[in-house]
Amino acid sequence: MKKKICKKAALCVCAAEMAFQGVFTSYGAWQSNGSQWQYRMPDTGALVKSSWYQAEGEWYWFDQEGFMKTGWHLDTDGQWYFLNPVSDGTRGKMLTGWQWIDGYCYYLSEKTDDKYPKGAMYAGERTSDGYRVNKSGAWTDESGSLVYRPGKGIATAKEKGSKGRTRGLIIKSGDGVSSGRSQQAGPAAAEKNDFNQETVETTENRAEESSKNGKDGDPDENAETGNDPKEDREEKTGSSPEIKFTGQPPIGNKADGKAETDSESNADQTQGSAGENQVRWKIHFTDSSTHQLQLAPSKSGTIAEGTDLTINFQSKIVDSENRIWKSIQQAPYVITVTGPQDRIIYVEYKECGKAAEEADPWREEKEHLQEFMELAKKQELLFSDSILGGLPDSRFLAENKDICDMRLKSVAAKTEPGENKTFYVIGKNYIPEGSVLAEVYGDNLEYSNTVEGKVTLKEDVYILSRFQIYKKAPAYEEEHVWSPGEKQHWNVGDVQQRDLDGVTYRFRCIDQNYGDETDSGRQKALFLCDSVIPADTGSFYSYEKKTDGTYGYEFYPGPVVSFGDSDSYKHSRIRAWLKGAEQDFTDAAGIPTGVNYAYEGSTKPWSTKEPSQHQLKPFYIGSQAMIDRLFILSVDEAVKYSSWLWKFNGSEKENPESQQSAFCKGYWLRNPSAQKGEANVYIVDLAERNIHSEKVKPDGESGDLELDVTGTTGVRPAFTVNQR
Repeated sequence: MKKKICKKAALCVCAAEMAFQGVFTSYGAWQSNGSQWQYRMPDTGALVKSSWYQAEGEWYWFDQEGFMKTGWHLDTDGQWYFLNPVSDGTRGKMLTGWQWIDGYCYYLSEKTDDKYPKGAMYAGERTSDGYRVNKSGAWTDESGSLVYRPGKGIATAKEKGSKGRTRGLIIKSGDGVSSGRSQQAGPAAAEKNDFNQETVETTENRAEESSKNGKDGDPDENAETGNDPKEDREEKTGSSPEIKFTGQPPIGNKADGKAETDSESNADQTQGSAGENQVRWKIHFTDSSTHQLQLAPSKSGTIAEGTDLTINFQSKIVDSENRIWKSIQQAPYVITVTGPQDRIIYVEYKECGKAAEEADPWREEKEHLQEFMELAKKQELLFSDSILGGLPDSRFLAENKDICDMRLKSVAAKTEPGENKTFYVIGKNYIPEGSVLAEVYGDNLEYSNTVEGKVTLKEDVYILSRFQIYKKAPAYEEEHVWSPGEKQHWNVGDVQQRDLDGVTYRFRCIDQNYGDETDSGRQKALFLCDSVIPADTGSFYSYEKKTDGTYGYEFYPGPVVSFGDSDSYKHSRIRAWLKGAEQDFTDAAGIPTGVNYAYEGSTKPWSTKEPSQHQLKPFYIGSQAMIDRLFILSVDEAVKYSSWLWKFNGSEKENPESQQSAFCKGYWLRNPSAQKGEANVYIVDLAERNIHSEKVKPDGESGDLELDVTGTTGVRPAFTVNQR
């Protein structure tokens, strides 16, 4: 079947061998030309011209004279791209993701899909993460109004040059003009003036480029100033590319339309005259066996039906794992494009061995830092249920005091009274310190902090700090703990000890006259758990045989990793878990727990004494009949008992820090959010000290295997008993 396809060049690019010309381990050579930059390909030494090129894992565009371009670029595929104009060591790099440019926010595709190649600007639709952009690519609110922040982001607009000429282009809505080495005006330029004609200043004029030394700061706050070419290129070559692509992207016409040499890779598309049938085409550069490995960005465009599409591409690619890939088809390849369907074309590569790795000048420092990380992870395994491979580096790195404090509080919260723990924090350009432990635990916790090593890697300094903590018995150990049924009448402050799913917790009476209009029974005493049960409770790893016959660790999440699959408390994970634990609360009274209201709004952060009820607007959603003996508080109950929400373990002062950890930054309430969109439920936030809504599930983007499943919101159960 494959041979049959290969005979029909109009159908697919497949197997035709070309001579193996050797392995390229060089990244090529950057060279300065005045204040401008050019790039010579490693295999031929020829300048890259009128084409994309991937150097050191990043994409760049070079004009017909071989000069690297910056700012907005309208490619031959009709897509807008943005090339970093800021001299921060990555100037000229194709940017992706959300970018603030000249006060407007644009979304540049982070990966290639059916419509947008990687780096292409979204326009006239919703982005992949759900935000709306207009036809010029600028972010708008739901009403369609442009979101504009004067002076925010990368600045491309400049005043008229002092040498007597304006650096810019005159464009109108829909124009697709080019000016040789001058930059394309931004896609939202006309949008800024209701699509009236206006002058859009370009990002760069190479003849007037300054040669100031040093790197700029945050590109969101600085315009391009230029920098020393030597420093700029050294910054680029010092990085480790994810993909070492020794050729340029496969599609891209020369500006003058002339034929190219084999060393100047492109795909010429001959456009038909107006009125001819146009056929959309798309080319993928993949492995030959599965077509699942994308070895270079896909490209797409349109061409007149019946005309030839010429594809030039590099014969060899070295990927992030140093594997060498050799193209099956010989370049250039000419295909006669016919319709009426869209044409999908594959350029296939076969794996041909490994490339020699280049010497890394920072190898010893990287290995030293990795030793720090392995030490920190192995120590963590001594007191956690995690596995080495499931622990992300981010859990141990601290770039500032807030991150360090969260790490310290997370470990301390899981330390039992009378227990000693040793753990590590690696400060990045920051010296870890433990003052937060004294602030939270006072005399109930002793700690020491020792700096055990330091590594300087490029511009960053990493400091390994070893913490040792000893947690004393808290004050509530001296309190009397009553047994169930021991008292005839319960008072505020009384403490009971109960087992919940095999673990013992303390519950404190916070209301001795509990009841509402839906509860017509006799008065009850309300008990609230004296601590928050973290979201990772019950989660564990198991070393076992997998379905493919291999052995390894499997992660099994616990019962309270998230609120549930929807915002309904009736069908939530939390309620199901508590219902299963009610067997140990036989003396607890069953009370109505139906959720009849959803809410909008939130209370003010840190306004914990008297949260304003009117900040939370209720919406009736219908009567819901449920009876539970073990439950979590509702929003209105949280407001009513606000003086207890941030107090734990018998403390007379608010001490939410004592409960905070990576898996416990708040605890759930019963009511859903009335806001349309994603499913959200209200929580008590321990860090912000307010009440607001939160997603029912984590978004899975933290990079931490456990956090991506468990989330950061815990459970604080409650129950009532009848007063006698």
